[in-house]
Amino acid sequence: MIPKPFAQFINYNPFHNIIHYYVDLSVFLITSGDDTLSPKVWWALNRRKRVTSLYSLEVQYGGPQVRDRFVLRSFQKVRETQETVCGERLGFKDFFVPVLSKGRIIGYLQAGAFADREVTLEHLTRCWKELSGREFSPDLPEFREFTRAFLEIPVLDGPLFPAFQESLELFARLLSGERNPAALGDRLRRLQNEVFSKGLPHSYWLDWALGRPTSESVPAWSRWVEKWGWTRDEIGLTRVPTSVLAVIPRKAGRTVLNWAEETMRVYHFQRKSFRFAQTLPETVGGRLDDYGAVFVTSADAKLPRLAQRKWIGGIAQKIRDFAVKELGGPVLVGVGETVAPGEFLGASYRQAVLALHLERGSGGDIVFFEEGGREAPPRGFHGLRTLLDELNGAFATASFSGLEDLKERFLREAIHLSFQNPHEIRWHFQYALDRLSETVGTRMDLDEREARRLRENTARTLEEAVTFQEIVLAYQDALSKLQKEVEKPFSAQRDQSLEKVREYVERHFQRPLRIKGLAKMAGVSVSTFSRRFKRLTGLGLEAYLQKRRLDEAQRLLKATRLPVFRIAKDCGFKSNPYFIQLFRNKNGLPPQEFRKKLQQG
Repeated sequence: MIPKPFAQFINYNPFHNIIHYYVDLSVFLITSGDDTLSPKVWWALNRRKRVTSLYSLEVQYGGPQVRDRFVLRSFQKVRETQETVCGERLGFKDFFVPVLSKGRIIGYLQAGAFADREVTLEHLTRCWKELSGREFSPDLPEFREFTRAFLEIPVLDGPLFPAFQESLELFARLLSGERNPAALGDRLRRLQNEVFSKGLPHSYWLDWALGRPTSESVPAWSRWVEKWGWTRDEIGLTRVPTSVLAVIPRKAGRTVLNWAEETMRVYHFQRKSFRFAQTLPETVGGRLDDYGAVFVTSADAKLPRLAQRKWIGGIAQKIRDFAVKELGGPVLVGVGETVAPGEFLGASYRQAVLALHLERGSGGDIVFFEEGGREAPPRGFHGLRTLLDELNGAFATASFSGLEDLKERFLREAIHLSFQNPHEIRWHFQYALDRLSETVGTRMDLDEREARRLRENTARTLEEAVTFQEIVLAYQDALSKLQKEVEKPFSAQRDQSLEKVREYVERHFQRPLRIKGLAKMAGVSVSTFSRRFKRLTGLGLEAYLQKRRLDEAQRLLKATRLPVFRIAKDCGFKSNPYFIQLFRNKNGLPPQEFRKKLQQG
């Protein structure tokens, strides 16, 4: 049980809203559990939504000992000064706040770790080296995972830093038995509405609006959203959003010359996108996975439809100009269709992202999603399977006249089915690529090793992809490579029958026959000849020659009195001992005893 007087404030909303909906840090109330001042009992006031924290990275790469010593030293300093301590480790901050009663520490608040400025590539690589003991390498999968976790650590810069310290100290005063809790609660609410909600995105509001998965229990999205006071005070909207826009850096291909620099560039852009949206009317901005930004907005519903579209277009242009400036290069803005006020935004969100990925190089940097005025209804897994059958048929017959439309329809259907689940959409693409690779391998008459290499090369980039954009681009790139493979010109002798070669082998099996010469005679590669010869005869060339020679040797042993060494030579065996060994292995008797047994029988 939490001791008094702490229990009455343990779920105090004005403080809980700040740490849970904005700061998203683990915050602990620590009590001694006895008359000593040493922290012993830890009570979690908030559990962060982020899976990874700085502490978990430290444990993963170096163990908790160093951080534990840092925490103990910070508590020691708090006991000595009876004041708030802001400790620093690896360039990140932790707050340690005493809870005082009559000049005596009765508990502590601990919160962290967070950054007080935007993370830089230099900071990232320095921490990587210190924790992992390895040099920075953008191509290392572990480094990429580390980077993504590292960039999730909250940044409390500018006024957020002192506001968070003040929030912790106000809550500590409440825990200590402050006689005027109402005034402290009012101050916490002002900090929430005037500082935290303006400097940090709400932990679930945008996910709720877009229909993305959230761990929060949220009400149904409806017109009533705009009537709620906190939507106006915290989110900054007076109208319920009706349109979704998404923006990403425009890339000529999937390959990024410097993955780390590109990731940091998008990280800084995403942070600025949230605050930039506050300069636009009725607009909220946030992250689009790990590769762009997404915005929700609304035109005045009283305007004519064309005027609403023009208003949305003006917002798109401002987003484009901002993104070009911040990203330092060309961008692409996708605009979903406008829904009626209060309708679910998931369709507009999906359309905005589809517009980014289905844009066919028209040259425009703002793409409005359009499909005959309405988005085609999804056909489900059966429809996706039917489209894959059509794709497979196109690759099997090299009929590529309508391939681009078919690829777009398959991508659209996959996104319909699994838009909010990158793992599932990766599975759809992986299954499709496996099947198409097998078809291409069969069409090209590849041997087993070559076919396996084709499948592995096709799947590699998709397996390494993490974000939704990376998965889609990897899939599209793999399809293009498979198409190029199929479009390669075939050998004119590709379908030549091996029957004549087999007849030649039958006539000359006693001679030393080289597979290279026979393949040349057939007009195909060695690997193709081996595979097709085995398909024709049921045996590889060496096994076929050995069987044919042993059968002939057995016939000569029955029909002639030739000595064994002569039979071995006439049948093409390289030596008499080798022939005897092979003959015994096949018949259970050496050649001489085999002949005697025949004569006795």
